[in-house]
Amino acid sequence: MSGYIGTQPVPQATQNRESFTATSSQTSFATIGYTPQFLDVYLNGVHLLNGTDYTATNGSDVVLTTAAASGDVLEVVSYSTYEVNSQNYTGGLTVDNDGATVLTVDRATSDGTIIDVQKNGTTVGSIGTDAVTTGSNSLTIDSGSNGTLTLEGMVKALNTKHTGTPRFQPTTDNAIDLGSGSYRFKDLYLSGGVYLGGTGSANLLDSYEEGTWTPVIEGNSPVGTGVYSIQFGSYIKVGNLVTANGYVQSMVHTGGGSQIKIGGFPFTVASGADQYGVPSYGEITTLTKSSDTVLSGYMLPTDSRMLITQISTTSSGTTSNIAFDVAFSVLFTVTYRVA
Repeated sequence: MSGYIGTQPVPQATQNRESFTATSSQTSFATIGYTPQFLDVYLNGVHLLNGTDYTATNGSDVVLTTAAASGDVLEVVSYSTYEVNSQNYTGGLTVDNDGATVLTVDRATSDGTIIDVQKNGTTVGSIGTDAVTTGSNSLTIDSGSNGTLTLEGMVKALNTKHTGTPRFQPTTDNAIDLGSGSYRFKDLYLSGGVYLGGTGSANLLDSYEEGTWTPVIEGNSPVGTGVYSIQFGSYIKVGNLVTANGYVQSMVHTGGGSQIKIGGFPFTVASGADQYGVPSYGEITTLTKSSDTVLSGYMLPTDSRMLITQISTTSSGTTSNIAFDVAFSVLFTVTYRVA
């Protein structure tokens, strides 16, 4: 095996090649620059020996010991050096190009950091692995104490590579959980809805709300006016289903005609003959009702008031209004659908 002729090249170097055609008796050739000891010089294809055939010490000029003849060709190959700063390779790193693999980083045993991202020597984040569930390794991206990696940022990054409607979605159907019993997300903010148990419109839950409301005693016409000692209501709305609780006590009430209604509900009943809301009572006091009747009531479609009625137990369930008393109290719960 023959030896290498010339300066031994190293992978961490780039080279620059210059060619000169000599004039008669020319000895000095001005290059674009070089690092002393990191160059090769050839005269008419013959490698010259540094310090014997030429000198190159000032980083610019190559000076021949014996003058060149007119037409001689001098070739100078200079090498620019560089180093990989603070390199430390102990295995688990693969870089390829034509073979398709660009970069592979392998953590040999336990989960933890694979890539530590630093700024000015201080860690600002990391990329690693974590076994969230038994037998399942997950990629972790930690932004450290200098900021938060948001889901929005990840979605935007994915969407820039998407040619159609933007999507942030798995590649398999009905196979991936979002979080787990031991690793839960905290709060979820949505401007749309959630499809539960299916993808049809009937599976869409697009609202949830809790709040309070103020019940008032009304009649048919006019509404009437009252002085209250208790007025309190609360509600929970899940999708289009509302459950409202109310407690109202009137000390003095005038006007209102022959019907008793509770108004002030937070939402209007949906339209349709099947959308009546039927209450259940915890307490009703001082109302004057007929004998042999039981208290009932309902909310009419497209209305936001509850009518209090009585049903006869002897006349085939006949429904009638109850006399409007000056003072009474009612505690109730009613569930109904809204538009």
